[in-house]
Amino acid sequence: MKAKLLILFMVCSSALFAQQNNPTEYKIAPESHLWLIGSATTGSWTCGTGELSGYGIPSTSLRPAEVRVSIKVKNLDCGNRFMNNDMYDAMNADQFPTIDYHLISARRLPGDNGDTVWMKLQTAGTLDLNGVSKQINMQVNVRRLADKRIQAVGTIVMAMSDFNVTPPSALFGLIKAANELEVRFDITAEPSDSLSSSSQ
Repeated sequence: MKAKLLILFMVCSSALFAQQNNPTEYKIAPESHLWLIGSATTGSWTCGTGELSGYGIPSTSLRPAEVRVSIKVKNLDCGNRFMNNDMYDAMNADQFPTIDYHLISARRLPGDNGDTVWMKLQTAGTLDLNGVSKQINMQVNVRRLADKRIQAVGTIVMAMSDFNVTPPSALFGLIKAANELEVRFDITAEPSDSLSSSSQ
């Protein structure tokens, strides 16, 4: 489980606004969302959250871009109180309350198939989950929106066991979640001063 997680996202800021002398800091906008999608012996399941925090600073001629995203494990909602608790226990939420992502690098991929709106980026970043830190690589699609905002969407499939997470089970093991987990995210970033202005 990851997130994004993810996220992973404002990585787009490094490609769309690179080489600025005075780069604008971006923060995650409220409409952003992340989903964890998996399967179990009884069917598929989905947990999600719209409560993400983080920031992104575009690259300059002096330093690379910086992007960080964080999600509180207990903000993930699976639509069922018992499943929520199973998920939190599996991820040791009390001991490791957040899932954190830090961008390492991003590069634009060639061949956009004529799409002039979305830019495809290949990213690498560090994901910290359940006390385990691993590098993850994924493709992220980004585009500019109005008012200097940036949208990033993507999907990555991972194994819970990669982060020492035991897939949750219920009813004495009769219902078991599969080890494979899909993470989807749709994140919008906007200048931090826009968020401050909108909250006043």
